[in-house]
Amino acid sequence: MRGRVLVGLLALLAACSTDSASTAGTSFAAYAGDPGHLYELRAPAPPGDTADTGASDTAASDTAAPPAPSRWLRVDEASWTLTEGATADVGATVGTWVTRREGGLFVDEIRLLPDPVLAGKAADGATVRAIADWETRYGRFPDAAEIEIAGDGGAWAGTQVFARGVGPVFLTIDGAAWETVWYE
Repeated sequence: MRGRVLVGLLALLAACSTDSASTAGTSFAAYAGDPGHLYELRAPAPPGDTADTGASDTAASDTAAPPAPSRWLRVDEASWTLTEGATADVGATVGTWVTRREGGLFVDEIRLLPDPVLAGKAADGATVRAIADWETRYGRFPDAAEIEIAGDGGAWAGTQVFARGVGPVFLTIDGAAWETVWYE
C-alpha cells in the first residue's frame, strides 16, 4: 500500500512539473547558444535539394556546382562577429554586433529572444511564433524556438530560429536567410 502511494505521489509531481514548465516557458539562455561557439551558415537549400553541404562533406555528388561562400558566426561574451569566406579564420568581416544577455538575448540592442521562451510570448518586437521541430541542411532540431522580429528590428527583422542547447540555427540578416550547416 505504502509503495502505491509513493508511486502515485511521484507521478503527480512529474505531471505538475511538466505542466508548470509548459506554461512558464524556458529561460532564453537554453536557446541562445554559449559564448565561444562558432556556426557555419549558408543560404537555405533550394526546395528538393537534400545534399549535405557541411564543412566536412566529401560526397562527390555535392561537388557538381561550387557552393556559395560560407558565413561564419562567432559568438563571444559581448559580441557576435560574422565573416564570409572559405574558413572562419580567413573570412572578410561582414559585421560585428554588440550582444547583451539580460532578460533575453539582445543583438545590437534588438531583442532576438524574449525571456522566458514560450510560444506566444512577445517583448520589444520579438514574438515566439512556435516551439517545434526545425529542419536545416545540418539536420533536424526537435526543440527550436521560431521568433519573428518586427519590421523595425533593423538588420534582424524577419525569422530567427534558436535550437535548445545549440543556439542559432536559422537567421535572417539584412533580409537574407541563413541556416546553420555546421557548429562547434
